[in-house]
Amino acid sequence: MVRKHRFSARLGISLSLAFLFSACAVVPVPIALQTVSPSTTQQTVQPTLSPTLAPSPSPTLSVVPSATPSVLPTEAPFDYERLKGMTLGFTYSLPHSMWLCEGGRCDPRGLLLTLIQELAPEILRYELYWNWAQDDGPNSLKLDYNLEWQLRYAAQAGIKKVILCLGRKVPHWPEYHIPPWVAKLSEEEQKRYLLAYIEMVVKAYASDTRISHWQLENELYYADGSTFGIGKPFSDQEAFFAQQAEIIRKYDKLNRSIIATVSGDKGDFIKTAKSANILGFTFFSISYDNGGYVEHTYGTPKSDYGTAGMFRAKLAESGLESWDIEHQAETWARESLRDISLEEASKSMNPNRVKRDLTFVMDAGVTTGIFWGAEQWKDLERRGDSSMLNFMKKIFAAAK
Repeated sequence: MVRKHRFSARLGISLSLAFLFSACAVVPVPIALQTVSPSTTQQTVQPTLSPTLAPSPSPTLSVVPSATPSVLPTEAPFDYERLKGMTLGFTYSLPHSMWLCEGGRCDPRGLLLTLIQELAPEILRYELYWNWAQDDGPNSLKLDYNLEWQLRYAAQAGIKKVILCLGRKVPHWPEYHIPPWVAKLSEEEQKRYLLAYIEMVVKAYASDTRISHWQLENELYYADGSTFGIGKPFSDQEAFFAQQAEIIRKYDKLNRSIIATVSGDKGDFIKTAKSANILGFTFFSISYDNGGYVEHTYGTPKSDYGTAGMFRAKLAESGLESWDIEHQAETWARESLRDISLEEASKSMNPNRVKRDLTFVMDAGVTTGIFWGAEQWKDLERRGDSSMLNFMKKIFAAAK
């Protein structure tokens, strides 16, 4: 979706090669997968994120951007009792946390552990980045540094629901996290290696109860035909997604549900739902495009989301259970999330916005909500503003 990311001009991550490689444990590749190796010799590449690039503005925005977002009431009404029927959690990204923690601001692992301890979520959403897991070629799978410790933290806290995002397009800019050695190959070769990678990951966790759900890819289809991120869907993306899902179901001994995700205000809900068990939608009510904030409004038939009743009907058309998989609770920074002032941060995200947006989601009949922005709540607290973190603690506590 045009609004998000969240990582736009803020992915300037400089990573230490020695630190990354020394921490990466290698999972041997099953002999059957050795056959996917190309005949040419692969070069070793460092595990790094793609360059920082700002998302392109949407050509279909119906709202005129403004320099300042609309100011919400000082104290928006909210019924905390309604949260008792909700399952709440948050998304955690290792690369994003490493970037946010640069310069000694925090420790990425400690950040996750603290968030788990303070919020006690019922569900977590983790991301496995292909360009980190197979940074040096197809014949190994690096999981210890990239995922294992996150699963341990969740298990130690007794969290029974953990979503693992898997594929070439997973959350955080630039969305398409493709190893450099794959990016230069033909589409057919890329698909072959991607299927082999998914097979390897699923086999590694085939009977591991620490993972409860798979999320396959992220926001692949937009109703207006546009795309988001540095990359594009495959020419036969819908059919290929079905192949990916088939690989998961073939090797997953626990028969876990597959989640497919859609942009809540402009995604193709019907196409996204095919081959999946759960539909996850993203909900972002504000973004920054074309030099100003853009409110993605709702509450009327002509708004981005429509009324709650209309949104509920839209979700029902998919025929699947629907989750609020990525609910905006993070500041939308014009430039860098790390450097934004506390005053500016509160303009685009604050407790009142969360109250209003979450009320809409609950009115639409959704009972699972996973927040986006948890890492920033701790960073704001470290810098002297604990309002978002304290509010989110109250939200999570009310859902128990």
